[in-house]
Amino acid sequence: MQLRLRTGSAVLIPALLLALGTGCGKASPQPLDDAGAGADGSTAADTGTAPTFRVTTAVLPTGLVGAAYQARLVAADGVEPYHFALGVGAALPAGMNLADDGTVSGTPTQAGTLSFGVNASDSGAHSATATVRITVDPVQGVVLAITTQNLAAATVGQAYTAQLAATGGTPPYRWSLAGGAVLPGGLTLDASGAIAGTPTDVGTTSFTVQVLDAAVPEQMATTLLSITVSMDTGPALAITTSSLARAQVGVAYSVDLMATGGTTPYAWELEAASTLPPGINLAASGQLSGSPTVAGRFSFTVVVRDASVPEQSRTRGFVLIVDQAAGATLAVVNGQLVAGSVGEAYQARLRATGGTPPYAWTVAAGALPPGLVLGMNGTLTGTPTASGVFDFNAEVSDASAPAERAQASLRINVLGMGTMVLSVSQDPLPPAVINQPYSAQLEAVGGTAPFLWSIAGGRLPQGFSLSASGLITGTTTTAGRATFTVRVGDSGNPPQAATRRTQISVLAMLPPLQVGSGAFPRGVVGQDYAGTLGVRGGTPPYGMSLSGGALPPGLNVVGLTVTGTPTMAGTFHFDLTVTDRSVPMQTVVRTSTLTIDPTMGGGLRVVTRALPNGTINQVYTATLTASGGTPPYTWSLPQGTLPAGITLDPQGILSGTPTAAANANLTVRVTDSAASPTQAQRQLTLRVR
Repeated sequence: MQLRLRTGSAVLIPALLLALGTGCGKASPQPLDDAGAGADGSTAADTGTAPTFRVTTAVLPTGLVGAAYQARLVAADGVEPYHFALGVGAALPAGMNLADDGTVSGTPTQAGTLSFGVNASDSGAHSATATVRITVDPVQGVVLAITTQNLAAATVGQAYTAQLAATGGTPPYRWSLAGGAVLPGGLTLDASGAIAGTPTDVGTTSFTVQVLDAAVPEQMATTLLSITVSMDTGPALAITTSSLARAQVGVAYSVDLMATGGTTPYAWELEAASTLPPGINLAASGQLSGSPTVAGRFSFTVVVRDASVPEQSRTRGFVLIVDQAAGATLAVVNGQLVAGSVGEAYQARLRATGGTPPYAWTVAAGALPPGLVLGMNGTLTGTPTASGVFDFNAEVSDASAPAERAQASLRINVLGMGTMVLSVSQDPLPPAVINQPYSAQLEAVGGTAPFLWSIAGGRLPQGFSLSASGLITGTTTTAGRATFTVRVGDSGNPPQAATRRTQISVLAMLPPLQVGSGAFPRGVVGQDYAGTLGVRGGTPPYGMSLSGGALPPGLNVVGLTVTGTPTMAGTFHFDLTVTDRSVPMQTVVRTSTLTIDPTMGGGLRVVTRALPNGTINQVYTATLTASGGTPPYTWSLPQGTLPAGITLDPQGILSGTPTAAANANLTVRVTDSAASPTQAQRQLTLRVR
């Protein structure tokens, strides 16, 4: 059926796409009968006025975050076709757009209600404006998750507050500590997720928090957090040196880096991967000194640490410009080039001094490793394709007229494919305690054993020594911090060498290792479980192992967490041993209790309560779980359609790569293997964004 509107002798037939509101406060046109009369007997001619072109849409259908959307703006009483555009300064919800024909489409990414202006025009040079409203609803039924990842540090004696946050599930949320976790002394956690109080103890405390939502059945989420509490050290540590004086090749140079705040004495060092100009060194006292051997502009970053417990540290980047020595002779200053590996990208830079920059580089004799090239700017780049020792002469020429030239014999060792470049492990060394024996083993990564260790710079704590095997041992009577550089060489052919700057802190006493009560939250047979034992103090990282009794079947110890899917109900008693990296190592044995409840009702049931969201063109996988009945189980989909690209196999695994956005409402069914099989099912939603 069509509605016909008569204006004079012309008949207009408006498109009935989405009759969504009248807009502009105008009365809706009345349908005419075959004689052109309205319901009240009047005709268009009787009114004495022609209808006005207008936008009739005032409210668009509601959208859903992450779901594809399409609707059409409607206009009337004009000459088709119509054209639509957003008004000046108007905007649609994020992820949506407006087409010329009035189609609003896209995939909204943010929930909320938005009003926007629309300009419309017809083919008879008429125009109209309107304000249209659209609402985008948030996704409902999202899996409960804790969004807080880090907590701010605290200070002894100063009021502290932090708010935990979660998303998904069904608010309101209820927060608590889990697994016998403990907060730093003086702090408490309330049900709203607020951590508050005045800390009383110095140290870093790790603990597990859990949140429950208001759904039926409720969802639960847990996460491991930590709070570091330090003493009030007064003003914060800060580096006050802002720039460095210029240096000159061959001229003695000395500058003292300065800092304020924190607790003295300070210890200075280069940040990892930073390098100073050749010939310049940084002492632990903060003095930059030496005689630079290469001209250029050198950028590097320094780190200063104070003596607070825990320590404060600050970093700052500097630029040191080294000028050429007056009348200096052009020379290549590179020493040994870094080793490369077959099949791995390589980069090194040749350097020169003297003469008149800029320089130009070439290979004068010998050959580079296959796969490498030398650029005019002195950069060696590429991916080696053959192993071996490659010797070559690099020649540099300057910009003087006539050009001055210099050569140097250089060597690159290329290791075979699969041979790792030698390096020193980045794990920090544990602190020492005065008057107690100390032992720590340095570790090499890559290279070919056996290794040979030595001190390449700085000093060990007084009374300590380093063996050729990399073992640091000794006893000291002086507290403080020692910064030094270790060197390791391997037994490969060709041999490799690596260095690393590190430090050892010597304390008057170690903070004691403290472990929670060992009372874990209850679990349920067939449901994923994770309970974390609260640990603080000592020297992280911590380790935990089962040392007595038995865990519930299906559970294991991973880090400081007991996790898995329990398969047997009951109350289980067991001992957990927690260790730290202190020297000597601290150990605490905690007798723990964990109760696993039987599956509710004892019959077959679907345990999975929500499915994770998928992303278009990204691999998706999720496993349905059930409990009760007689395993093994067989899964099916009696109702609903999976998003395109995803399938469900009989073992309950949803997998595939979704190809389009979807909001699929599904009914999953599980059948057990009993002689008289039983079934259970649950409605779930799978959203693809």
